[in-house]
Amino acid sequence: MLDTVNTYVVTNEKTVALLGVKDLIVVNDNDSLLICHKSRAQEIKKVVQALSAKGFNSVL
Repeated sequence: MLDTVNTYVVTNEKTVALLGVKDLIVVNDNDSLLICHKSRAQEIKKVVQALSAKGFNSVL
């Protein structure tokens, strides 16, 4: 992380490089990657619901 502030990163397998970003949530898990602004973290449930409705249950 270079010039990156107030950012939360979770990954199991991949290296994540961040440059010049702030206030992000980055979650990498197997076949899924979530990137969102911290101010919208409460809306992640909406993303999960939308993916489920479109048949992407295997990546949830």
